[in-house]
Amino acid sequence: MRGGHAAGDGRFVGDPLAAALLAGRGEVNPEAVDFANRVVQCLREKGVRYVEVVNDPGESTVSYAFGGPNNDSESITLGLDHAEECEIASSTK
Repeated sequence: MRGGHAAGDGRFVGDPLAAALLAGRGEVNPEAVDFANRVVQCLREKGVRYVEVVNDPGESTVSYAFGGPNNDSESITLGLDHAEECEIASSTK
């Protein structure tokens, strides 16, 4: 994964360009939420404590965010370290 950005509420979310390239994301894909849930489950299995699916009304993409309300640095670091691996694994299921 190339990087990410902080959401307006302080959450760290994955890179939108990388997200657009992944098969499971996007409003036109009815599997987007399932894909994001699989990525989040994989990240939790890798030890990321604070990670959640982001599916805000009115937004055109489904993604995930690291860090939780307190911007847990360990979750952000582990999430970034394992995001690409989990995205790839989740896209083959």
